[in-house]
Amino acid sequence: MIEIPESVDEKKLTFWIAEGMGRELFRKLAMDALKSGMSLDLEKALREFDTTRSEVWSELKMRYGEEGLIE
Repeated sequence: MIEIPESVDEKKLTFWIAEGMGRELFRKLAMDALKSGMSLDLEKALREFDTTRSEVWSELKMRYGEEGLIE
């Protein structure tokens, strides 16, 4: 069980949880990308970054929605 200090309100706690979930998902995606190799072509790398960022944002919106953190 995790004890939360009384000075931490629900909004801040929700933010901390969401932030942790985001870091966990980003770390997983980064490790997957490193395992499969990364391109040194800057334009292609930027396109891949934009694609990955969009995928992460979609995943975060879905997860945060399931957790009731966003509507």
